Amino acid sequence: MFTTNSSDPSYDIYVSIIQNKTYWTSLAVFGFIFAVAIIAGNSMLLYTIYKDPHKSLRTAPGFLIVNLSVADLLLGVFTVSVVGVRDVYRLQKLSMPFLRIFKAVIHTVSATTLLVSSYTIIAMSTTCYVAINQPMEYKTIITTKRIKIYIAVLWVMSFATCALPVIGLSEETYIMIYLHTHATFPAILLTVIYVKVFRAVARRTR
Repeated sequence: MFTTNSSDPSYDIYVSIIQNKTYWTSLAVFGFIFAVAIIAGNSMLLYTIYKDPHKSLRTAPGFLIVNLSVADLLLGVFTVSVVGVRDVYRLQKLSMPFLRIFKAVIHTVSATTLLVSSYTIIAMSTTCYVAINQPMEYKTIITTKRIKIYIAVLWVMSFATCALPVIGLSEETYIMIYLHTHATFPAILLTVIYVKVFRAVARRTR
């Protein structure tokens, strides 16, 4: 049964604040719908690429699409679906088992996949710019080997960034790093890249 002891690791303050069953039911239903849509959609995309008989989708941009799909799939499995389960427990006013562990998993997976998704989109935009601005050198600049290395480094750096609190980094410093790496830098980089893309397209058109 749900406990009101705030020092208990399983304490969930939102249950004591919001006791409307319709609210928690709606959140749980929408959560599971989103989870099924995310998992099914990305699973079908990955299966299609894996079963491609001519391997025509296994190009440098194709690997970036796969990476983005894997990040979204992990988000659906380990974050959206778990949040839906948590809302079911909240509906019944029960304490979710291993709540602290699930909170850590949700935070780590969501933060890591968000960072991976952001910089994967940046990489995809960069490949578009190279394709427009340097079409003759595109295949020598954008290679599958370089993309695979980029993806591997991206996952390692994303997970390391999200694990910074474990090594004793202060919460204020971590929040600043998190905000800049997940929002500020991607927004600036995407803006610069797309401006360059539009200029390159205009130059080609002329």
